[in-house]
Amino acid sequence: LTEGIVACDRVGHGRTHPAIANLFRRLAIVNVRHGDPWEAERSAERCVEYQIRRIGRKEHPEVDDLCHSLGHEFASLKRWEPALKMWNKCFQIRNATLGMQHPEVACILDHVAGVLAAMGQVDKAIAMTERCLHTRITSLGDHTLTADSYGMLAGLWRNQSDLLKATWCLRKCSGIRDRILGPSHLLACQTHTHLVRLALDRATAAHLAHSSLGELEALRDAFREHLRSLTWVRPGVG
Repeated sequence: LTEGIVACDRVGHGRTHPAIANLFRRLAIVNVRHGDPWEAERSAERCVEYQIRRIGRKEHPEVDDLCHSLGHEFASLKRWEPALKMWNKCFQIRNATLGMQHPEVACILDHVAGVLAAMGQVDKAIAMTERCLHTRITSLGDHTLTADSYGMLAGLWRNQSDLLKATWCLRKCSGIRDRILGPSHLLACQTHTHLVRLALDRATAAHLAHSSLGELEALRDAFREHLRSLTWVRPGVG
């Protein structure tokens, strides 16, 4: 691939020819999967640089698509830092061309939040997921992607041991999935199961704190809801 890049220069393709950007893209992917991680990041940056030079501006769909796909390549092998760099470039392009309240901007925010969570930066991941959720509520309303953001936020709050916020988010997720997909859909049933687990966690915490009977009644109701959700497996159960 490196020889191909040199050959392109020799035959006079010039520094703005799409073949050079494409070769750098392939070189970056090969290095991500099989080679030197540092060289992969360097090749990715040069690929983006050549693409911008060829098109003449940063805010272009081809540059966005390039950064988006390279970000996925890095993330697939848990190369979080370069993935974050690529997706930040995506965010800048989409924010400039589409506006902050666009579903495609929310998609990038979701990717960035996932990377931040994987890097252990949970507070930043929560803030980014909340931005993503706000954008999806504004642009999509009740939508499966909005439910996904509620679900991700619930998981992050649960990891922070804030069970009340986690439960609230998961109930919002469950409500949307029940309305759109139906309560017997696999995703809806999985959400019901997660609600049961959260109820168990809260009941355990309440028991340890010598709380009232209300938490136990909430646990009973959650188990009943869980049994009803299992009717997609065995009709008539619950």
